[in-house]
Amino acid sequence: MRNHWFFPALALIMLASAAPVFGQESASALAVARRSPLPVAESREQLPQGTVIPVLLETTLDSRRSKAGQRVVATLGQDISLANEGVIRVRSKLLGQVTQVGGDSGRATLTVRFDRILPRKGNAPVALDVRLRAIASPLEVADSGQTTTTSIGWDNPPAVWTTVQIGGDVVYRGGGQVVNLSGETVGKPVHGGLFTQWSGVLAQVSNPAGSACQNLPLSRRPQSVWIFSADACGVYGLKGVLSYRNLASGEILFSAPQQVKIPGGSALLLTVATPTSSTLAAEQ
Repeated sequence: MRNHWFFPALALIMLASAAPVFGQESASALAVARRSPLPVAESREQLPQGTVIPVLLETTLDSRRSKAGQRVVATLGQDISLANEGVIRVRSKLLGQVTQVGGDSGRATLTVRFDRILPRKGNAPVALDVRLRAIASPLEVADSGQTTTTSIGWDNPPAVWTTVQIGGDVVYRGGGQVVNLSGETVGKPVHGGLFTQWSGVLAQVSNPAGSACQNLPLSRRPQSVWIFSADACGVYGLKGVLSYRNLASGEILFSAPQQVKIPGGSALLLTVATPTSSTLAAEQ
């Protein structure tokens, strides 16, 4: 099978997996974030509880090298629609930090908290309280654009590609629907993705019973899941090597037998736990 956005995905992964020096856009984003105070809360809710935030990690997290206080940067993988009809655009920055690195009972641990989005077009940072739904390795990210048959791919326009999401959902871009492993329609393909304009998906997110996601907030509105399936939950591509747990403090605790290493180019699927009412100007 051929991967129709393998090369743009590979380029992003190579950039993200480089030494911990941010690109010009990331450095600029961090500089603005450090100068800008968090916005004052307003009455209109913008990011409701259950809003899904898919991102591509830029910063490599490593329990042997990372230190508490290290800034963590990720890139938004798809446009996110807001309650007031505004939009947080793809390639906006999600910012956070490593809060603790250590070990417990022979396992390495690393804790991260994501606390704000820095939208494009000069909007002020938006404070966040999020939980992790799913994490996927760079290889899973690259494979997410594979077509379902060898006859569909390079010789056909992106509008008719049929592709598989992380977690197994099938996206029929020609037919305009997304179908899960049970054959149920759970969403539709849309523009506004990171790798190509066709790599966006709006889907009705669900929490699999008995999974680590079963108690996470859900929204009735279709959510921007990007390259993930509607019911994606847990670890993809790093299973058996990495595990995680959402803490009540809003932190995400990663653990591994000897070393926690999450390469830049990995993808995260987050969900808003506490609604934010920060004002964000609508983007056209």
